[in-house]
Amino acid sequence: MVLCLAAGACPAGDDITAISTTGSTSTSDTSSSGGMTTVLPPATTTTQGTTTDVPPGTSDETTASVDDSTSMPTTIDDTTGEVSVCGNNMIEGDEVCDLAQLNGETCQSLGYQGGQLGCLLTCADYNLLGCFICGNEVIDLAEDCEGSVPPEVTCQSLGYEGGEVICGADCLFDLSECSICGDGIQQGPEDCDGIDFDGQTCVTLGFGGGNLACNLASCSFITSNCTP
Repeated sequence: MVLCLAAGACPAGDDITAISTTGSTSTSDTSSSGGMTTVLPPATTTTQGTTTDVPPGTSDETTASVDDSTSMPTTIDDTTGEVSVCGNNMIEGDEVCDLAQLNGETCQSLGYQGGQLGCLLTCADYNLLGCFICGNEVIDLAEDCEGSVPPEVTCQSLGYEGGEVICGADCLFDLSECSICGDGIQQGPEDCDGIDFDGQTCVTLGFGGGNLACNLASCSFITSNCTP
């Protein structure tokens, strides 16, 4: 190619590539002619033997980056310019709530019977999953039952020995009729448990007097010491 240029014999219109080398950094420049497009490689800088690619429009200084996946959603009001950050536990801008900040509202104030009010992750509205209305025939998250107990739920399935599970007026399981003989508490079908006779005596059972006893194995009354 050099001989061609020196002799002036190179045909017109041919692509000419000039390569210059200076030190340890090389730059390639391809001219555009005859429909060809010039391609320039990204600039490189060398410092203390380390080469670092520098994107266009930036310097070779260290640039800090922010991970958008961990940043909190930020909203700017176009009218007022007020900035609100959802997730900082502060109600700002047009936020309805923010984490534990519920603007004084509760499940009861929103028309429910009870439960735990929450806030949506978008801060745009309340999370009502923890609120409930007992008696609407819908078993809400905070309820055990609605009117009746599911057939698969029994005292035995809940760890007791006997008795019957009842759906309470608060739509929670009433376990007062479930019992474990030997725990010292008279419940459910038990006559007695230990020294808990549920207020019964020989007299209340129709005898003239005597000493009422309790069978510790079966939690039933022993009336052999009661007198006619």
